[in-house]
Amino acid sequence: MAKSNGELVTNREISDHIAAMIAAEDKQNPITDQNIADKLAKKGYVVARRTVAKYREAMRIAVSKRRKELLAPLE
Repeated sequence: MAKSNGELVTNREISDHIAAMIAAEDKQNPITDQNIADKLAKKGYVVARRTVAKYREAMRIAVSKRRKELLAPLE
């Protein structure tokens, strides 16, 4: 793959960025595939939402709705 400036990057590099974003996300408001694609675009990576989903699935990371952690009820 190539960045917007033409620099070639590996799929592994993009996967590492995706994994890092998910690891740093707010667990009560997880980041969506589209949000990840938008953040990667700001860093110069030209990646579609579907590509983000494909890489996320390959890393066996659940969709944002399934990663959401609910707060325990107050007693």
